Amino acid sequence: MEVSKKAKLVRHGIATSRFSQISEVAYHNSTWVELMKKGHNKEMYLKVPEGHGIWQIVWTFMGFPVSGYTVIVIVDAEIGRITHETVGIGFR
Repeated sequence: MEVSKKAKLVRHGIATSRFSQISEVAYHNSTWVELMKKGHNKEMYLKVPEGHGIWQIVWTFMGFPVSGYTVIVIVDAEIGRITHETVGIGFR
């Protein structure tokens, strides 16, 4: 999970928000990843090598007064490398 702090969007969120935290962590095995490569969000998983599982880490960033957003970071579980990052949902 620590490696997700190196993601560009996470570093920006930490630097510019009043509050940040990891709000969700999920492990997905290689079978799940290969299935997701065929789905509507396939771009999130295309850089994960075949046979590798992932860690999906969701960060939450809060601004002022209560607005915020999430960032999703995909980390290759076998080699510990960030393969994708994206802004998730925004909220007020």
